[in-house]
Amino acid sequence: MVKKLPQKSMTYIIQSSADSSSESNQRFMQHKIIVSVVDSCGGMDIFNINIDSITTVQFMDLLHHLYTLREHLRTATHGHTHLLEHTISIINTMMAEYEGTNPYVTLSINFEQLETDDMEDMLASTHKHTLDINISYWMPDTLQVCPALYNYIEHVGERRLFAVDLSAQPEPRWNTVLTELRLLA
Repeated sequence: MVKKLPQKSMTYIIQSSADSSSESNQRFMQHKIIVSVVDSCGGMDIFNINIDSITTVQFMDLLHHLYTLREHLRTATHGHTHLLEHTISIINTMMAEYEGTNPYVTLSINFEQLETDDMEDMLASTHKHTLDINISYWMPDTLQVCPALYNYIEHVGERRLFAVDLSAQPEPRWNTVLTELRLLA
């Protein structure tokens, strides 16, 4: 399913993470970072990264793999789904080395319900010059964030969504982002 995006919007997401209203439950809360492919005409979430917490080193490694995926998707003429599967495998292996053996990355519901050919067609139809990777995170209702992150927060109904394209200029300071979103271990 491809969702149309307004030209200036970062992303629209169809899934959310669980919220926790208690500070003591925060460290046991599982967070979901939603990864999307976006271009000038639309966007779609492609996979979810489920974590309890993450270190700066882990997050920078994760970003490296997402930047690599973006560059490969921009240059690929076919094999887009293979690129996704390969990236998911690499990230799961990387996170398992840091934390354990659980799979951390899972395909989004959009892709779980489609045939490989349909997924391939969706990714192949993106505008390569404006293709980007977007990461987003539904913020817990009780979370207060610093003003430096306000430009990256969208209000969707009653909820708040942190969302940024990897090519966004200027990029947020990721240590600040992770700390403010309480994802940093």
